[in-house]
Amino acid sequence: MREYRGLTTSRLRLSKIGPRYLGLLPDSPHVAPLLEGARPHGLVEKWSERVTTGDVVRAQGNFEFCGKGLWLVGRNGVAVATAVAQDLLIRESIGSLLYLRSSDFLASERPEGEREFRSRMDDDLLILSGYGDEHRTESGWVDSTLDALIGRRFDQGLPTIVTSKSRPKDSFLGNLSSDIFFIAVIMEVTHEED
Repeated sequence: MREYRGLTTSRLRLSKIGPRYLGLLPDSPHVAPLLEGARPHGLVEKWSERVTTGDVVRAQGNFEFCGKGLWLVGRNGVAVATAVAQDLLIRESIGSLLYLRSSDFLASERPEGEREFRSRMDDDLLILSGYGDEHRTESGWVDSTLDALIGRRFDQGLPTIVTSKSRPKDSFLGNLSSDIFFIAVIMEVTHEED
């Protein structure tokens, strides 16, 4: 595992990224092949470069990229997401980062939940993992709660990286999913033809 110092270490600790993913970076032997196989090729790196140049996070006046996140399809999307996010944090392209499983967020938002993540919903970057794995009911509460989170962040110019086993639905609260996300498929880990 890579050693970090000072502010970077404390930011990584606050990010809630599990120890299994700490220290992964885009050029690591575990992540580089996933990025190479991602379709469309180079999209994740292009998004990362946009964040680094200031075109994504709260980029006032840049309506094309402001708040636009990544949707990563495939089981190993979490490895890619955390590697890219840590790289952005280390390079000081973002100030704060939160890794959050969608099921944990939903549990905290239920009436009996503690709502412990509310104070972190304005972090520069949110990784929302496991989207689509949640148990859904006829009420539609799960969909509307997650959609509201993603839509609110997008409206504030805050990107979200979503990892999922499937592509996003067509829209989020009236916005086309392609307006909110760059969509990349990690080829090596999908089981279906795209």
